[in-house]
Amino acid sequence: IHTYGNSFTHCDQVSDNETWHEYLAAHLQEPIRNFGVGGWSVYQAFSRMQVVEEKDPTEYLILNAWSDDHYRNIDAWRSVRMGRVPRWTLPHLKVNVEAETFEEMPNPCPTLEDHYRLCDPEWVKDRFTDDPTVRAYAALRADVEVSDALVAWVADGFGFSDDVFGDLEPLDRIRTMQREAALFATRCVIEMAEQFAASHGRKLMVLLSFGSSQIKEALKGDTLFDQSLLDWLGQRDIRVTDLRDAFRQDFARSSLNVDAYLEPFYNGHHTPRGNYLFAWGIKDAVVDWLDPKPIPYG
Repeated sequence: IHTYGNSFTHCDQVSDNETWHEYLAAHLQEPIRNFGVGGWSVYQAFSRMQVVEEKDPTEYLILNAWSDDHYRNIDAWRSVRMGRVPRWTLPHLKVNVEAETFEEMPNPCPTLEDHYRLCDPEWVKDRFTDDPTVRAYAALRADVEVSDALVAWVADGFGFSDDVFGDLEPLDRIRTMQREAALFATRCVIEMAEQFAASHGRKLMVLLSFGSSQIKEALKGDTLFDQSLLDWLGQRDIRVTDLRDAFRQDFARSSLNVDAYLEPFYNGHHTPRGNYLFAWGIKDAVVDWLDPKPIPYG
């Protein structure tokens, strides 16, 4: 089994023997390889899958999409959105949501030398002024009144009509457009991963994992931020495991409030205990997926 994703796949902040892969592999008595890379998007994880599987193929592929990975799909320069330095430029997707189309975009600065362009304000302006994520965050962060024209400018960048989400306040419209564009990008990646798996005779499972704030929302019964993605996945013949289900089942046995319950599972990333729940939460789905069954289930 090969697994792809970001730092919640890589399992940052724990020792090698405390990853969810090692817990699950020990139980199944089957090797599980970890190809997660911290900070990556679903699109970058899939790109690595293509490279690795051409050279070192396996039958079973797991693609893990974490909460922020959807947004990372459409980040050309993540520092714009996250405000961290350094956050380098990235390969990404350009989406037109209403047309249901996308374009794979190369890294704007693919070499070390290219990154010196980021020191040139004029080059940055020319390259990123029309970037839809930059448009959205300029609107969210700038100290200006968000006009209908500004909303329409952002809508155009993500491929929405001017009046989309018209029942919301202007800032909420922009946030919603960006979220739905990000979730649509993940849909595009999953479709590419399905096609890759089918054309190479592989089996694909999609995992949905989350930060503590999204798990907290689920445990409180709040509206799920990725509901449109869940609706789309529900219409497709694809194996999907939502880690919120494992947390819901475990929390139902707890007498603690949500914050106290979640504290032992997160240290920013998952703690060893969090990774153990992760492994146990996907165990049954993985066992059902494997053929022949692993030794403990044979």
